[in-house]
Amino acid sequence: MSSLTKKLFISVLTLIVTVGAFAATTFAWFTLGNQAQVGRIDANVQSAEGLDISLDGSNWKSNISSAEINSFLFTGAPDFTFRALTSKDGKSILSPNDVKVDASTSPALDEDYLTEGFIYFELHFRSNQAGVVKLSNLALTSNPGTFNADQTFLAINNSGSYTVTSYDPEAEDHSGTQVITSVLDAIRVSFEYGANVTVYESAASTTNTLTNATNAPTFAGAHSYFVEKGNALLGISKVTNPSDYESLLTTELGNIELPSTSQTFPTGGANALSVLTLASGVSQSIKVRVWVEGWDAQAYNAIFESQLGLALTFDFTPNA
Repeated sequence: MSSLTKKLFISVLTLIVTVGAFAATTFAWFTLGNQAQVGRIDANVQSAEGLDISLDGSNWKSNISSAEINSFLFTGAPDFTFRALTSKDGKSILSPNDVKVDASTSPALDEDYLTEGFIYFELHFRSNQAGVVKLSNLALTSNPGTFNADQTFLAINNSGSYTVTSYDPEAEDHSGTQVITSVLDAIRVSFEYGANVTVYESAASTTNTLTNATNAPTFAGAHSYFVEKGNALLGISKVTNPSDYESLLTTELGNIELPSTSQTFPTGGANALSVLTLASGVSQSIKVRVWVEGWDAQAYNAIFESQLGLALTFDFTPNA
């Protein structure tokens, strides 16, 4: 192998998540609704000279096929459903109702990820050369959707909060009654490597806003919509607190801890994330988790009618 070649290994793992009732195609179709079904994952992990990959740390290969990945992740789970979950640290995945549980003592759900409603897998690497494994590309793709608000509420995007009025089918102008949504805005992807965890979420946009400076969720958005529809959230509702429900909820939401996230995705090698330093002949692994953040301001029910694509690329660079 030429000494000028620095990238010994490139692997690509691609998952396609469908959040509506679409028929299965050549990709993996998950449904994020209550009637979720799984097709298969069209994902391949490939390596080059001297580098092996494993999903279980025992069976090593230079290539992991789509069928093998699908079988490993979903054997015994013909019906898989993403659920609205949360995490304080990107490692412990919790029910949104457990947000005040200490993450260091909270129950680990990784072994039950299929029934708990998130994706979890571990990738093991080993090489006959010492070097560095980097996440060089993380891509999330989806087609945005819209829904007509059936209730006036306070929405939010990167420009700030704004009022969405209840849809009137007889009105000529519906611009103030429609909300643009995307599942990308509520998805989190975390990588655990050694003692480190990096959590990624989509950048702020015309449809998306980030948590506040203390990494807490905001009142505007899906939470406002939920409460304005007459539901109780964190024990507060318009019925029980008609005059100050918004201020009370803002305070309660401010006590919820969410992990710091990065919106600078590795792309084409730029902003690559070094995840492993391999010694010759010694295996190491990383853990990947994908979940829908239930406390995200854009976690509207309407995101379950869209499609999500997730692509990961890892590079291996041997030591000089």
